[in-house]
Amino acid sequence: MNKKIISIILSLIMTICTVIIPVSAYADNYYISGVDISEHNDNVNLSALKAQGYSFVMIRLGYFNHLDNKFYENVQNAVNAGMNFGVYLYSYAFNSAEAQTEAQFAINALSTLSQEAKALMTYPVAYDIEDSSISSKLDKNAITNNALLFTSLLSQNGYDTMVYSNTYWFNTFINADLLSQNGIKLWCADYTSSPMTKGNTSIGNTNSFAYMWQYSDSQIDQNVILMTDAQSLTVKLSKSSVTYNGKAQKPSVTVYNQSGQKIPAAYYTVKYSSNTKPGKATVKVDFNGIFFGSKTANFIIKPKKPTQKKLKSKSKKQLNVSWKKDKNVSGYEIKYSTSSKFTRKTTKTVKAGKKSTGVTVKKLKSRKKYYVKLRSYKTINGKKYYSSYSSTKSIKTK
Repeated sequence: MNKKIISIILSLIMTICTVIIPVSAYADNYYISGVDISEHNDNVNLSALKAQGYSFVMIRLGYFNHLDNKFYENVQNAVNAGMNFGVYLYSYAFNSAEAQTEAQFAINALSTLSQEAKALMTYPVAYDIEDSSISSKLDKNAITNNALLFTSLLSQNGYDTMVYSNTYWFNTFINADLLSQNGIKLWCADYTSSPMTKGNTSIGNTNSFAYMWQYSDSQIDQNVILMTDAQSLTVKLSKSSVTYNGKAQKPSVTVYNQSGQKIPAAYYTVKYSSNTKPGKATVKVDFNGIFFGSKTANFIIKPKKPTQKKLKSKSKKQLNVSWKKDKNVSGYEIKYSTSSKFTRKTTKTVKAGKKSTGVTVKKLKSRKKYYVKLRSYKTINGKKYYSSYSSTKSIKTK
């Protein structure tokens, strides 16, 4: 990112040879192209880049507590071009105190931006960690903790945050998965292949996904944000059905991409509805970051097991079955049998409506022992969802 480009070569490149990747749709994805710039880039015409298809620019804020010499100029150029932007700070923090110094420096500098600039700053504040002097002195935990501290302080001040590095660093020196779990976006430099070919695969050997890919610095640092449609993802619930308990039910949610990779929970929020009473409950998963759109899943809340009251035989060759009424069901199914195992040949079924609290079974054998159990059901779109059976009771008929 600190690579100097001779102004004459850069000017020639920018006017003649710039490779443009437009916002484009393909398969279940689309991508947004952008660049990142600093004082080392001379006279970058953001208006021209925007006209050619670039949608955003990441502007270097500075390094440690030193302001980039062209920060305000580059911000104003973004404002003049009407181009959305984010910023990045190159880190030289060797301990938490220095990471805090960098965070406060960034907060102070950003607070001085005009309202017009703040309105266009829709991309994150990135913490650029890649200097070899850091990796030679700090271990993975210390480097990651510095990143967590910096991003936490920026988040507390209302800024979206991101950590920049390359695939090797994310594999070796930074706990990318811990950052993702904390809702921090990742910006990964990887020049080995086009991210449009990769798609939203995880970074290196981590389980985390890059929000932004820097895929080339051959002319000017070029970046894309790969967006994946939620419809290509698979939402799985920990339970497809639960039993009514009078409380809101919330089976856990896991999301996978088309390659079977688990999507970190930081990339989505979950909302439950109709998830208390028996019936069909809905889970809505709203995605963010590199995933757009939403998906829904359903689970069934089955009626609770009915409570069978004392079994009676008030008249000859009859059974009197009763139960506690459940206002949340559509009806009841009562099974009676001369076998305690309710074998098919010896078992018969009668049904009762939702307002019923009992039935009388007639035309039975006299002085014969019968076994009875019942279950309730809820009808949803023509399909019955049954509760578990009640405990079995038995009695000898008169």
